[in-house]
Amino acid sequence: MAEKSECLWILTNLACEGTVCFKMLTQYNFYGLLQDLFTKYFVRAQDAKPEPLSDPELAFLEQLLWLTTNLIADTDKSHVDAFGYQIEKLLAIVLHNYSGQFGPELWSLYTWCFNVLSQGLVFLQQANYEIFNMYLVVHYQTITDIILSSPKVDDQEK
Repeated sequence: MAEKSECLWILTNLACEGTVCFKMLTQYNFYGLLQDLFTKYFVRAQDAKPEPLSDPELAFLEQLLWLTTNLIADTDKSHVDAFGYQIEKLLAIVLHNYSGQFGPELWSLYTWCFNVLSQGLVFLQQANYEIFNMYLVVHYQTITDIILSSPKVDDQEK
């Protein structure tokens, strides 16, 4: 799984450059790749209770969230196009199944990803806010706890 995370890390870095990101989305169907990756590794049958993720799987999910967010953040069009691939629904399923294992870094990434994705709602004729509303309603306390927590700083760091 570590080598897969490394590959995603390379793709994430490539997605930071606008022209490359545009080609990743238009010529190489990276939305389809994101769908496949989320489905293969993290979206189990709805009636099955998912097994906890291993540390390597959590690292892979973290890198997949970085890639997803970098791709979606590229343009207004990329925000909107992500909805055509139901990226928000895949994110919601993964969140529902595994959020109990998330540390502050994954929560921050998820919040950033939902934020970037939500920017496309304004361009949709029939926007569905339900997933975004549920994210806030269900996970508001966790998110605010992370934001308000103050990390311990030792004397050497001061």
